[in-house]
Amino acid sequence: MRLLPFLRPRREQRARPLLSEDKRQQLIEAEGKFTEALADHAVKMDWARRIALDTLEKLDERHAK
Repeated sequence: MRLLPFLRPRREQRARPLLSEDKRQQLIEAEGKFTEALADHAVKMDWARRIALDTLEKLDERHAK
């Protein structure tokens, strides 16, 4: 007699992993590289914003004279 799926022991219900360990490791590495690139981009954008704001302040000061 076969048991219904909800009555089977849990060890029989374990699903096969969707990704191989190699592919999983590749995804983790790619995620790390992407995160690093995103952080570098954010730093560059922050510097660009600061430079733009400083330039605008200087232009305002010159214009006010």
